[in-house]
Amino acid sequence: MAKKNGTPTKLEKIAAEIAECRDPVSGRITPDEVVKRARNKDSVLHDEFEWDVMKAAQQAWEERARELIRSVKDIVVYYERKIVVPYYVSDPTANEPSYVRTVQISNQGDVARRVMNDEIGRIKGAIKRAVALSIAFNLADDFEALLDDVVEVEKKFRGNTFGPKPAPPPPPPGAEEAPADETGA
Repeated sequence: MAKKNGTPTKLEKIAAEIAECRDPVSGRITPDEVVKRARNKDSVLHDEFEWDVMKAAQQAWEERARELIRSVKDIVVYYERKIVVPYYVSDPTANEPSYVRTVQISNQGDVARRVMNDEIGRIKGAIKRAVALSIAFNLADDFEALLDDVVEVEKKFRGNTFGPKPAPPPPPPGAEEAPADETGA
């Protein structure tokens, strides 16, 4: 959407320049091609990158560290199911990006609520993206219903008090060990 005077917005200029990176045969755009174009100081993409090699390396290392932190998992038994749970979560109380053990905040109602609000926000964002794609692919009805369901969960979550729940009852004698449920990853 151009500004009222017909001048393209910065985002429109970026989109146009990225489109120019498309391979004429396959139609694909690669990050490498975008970086090549962005190296030109006259490119609208240029200022979107860190060109100081040491700063860029530090950013890449920190991103890899975040990936590694997020890769650590724990298994929690919930009723008869084993659920894979992140061992660390972002600390919403910190002034800088940092992580804390999930169990460390599990009994801190307001902090745990903030972590869950962030999680619900990510879920909503992912579903909104899926809805947008589903419209392009003519599959919108199912995804819009899914978004409605998440909004309902969010309303219920925000309306309830949040805190530790009592431990589930132990499984009956002779119950089999359940395999880990990867859906909780």
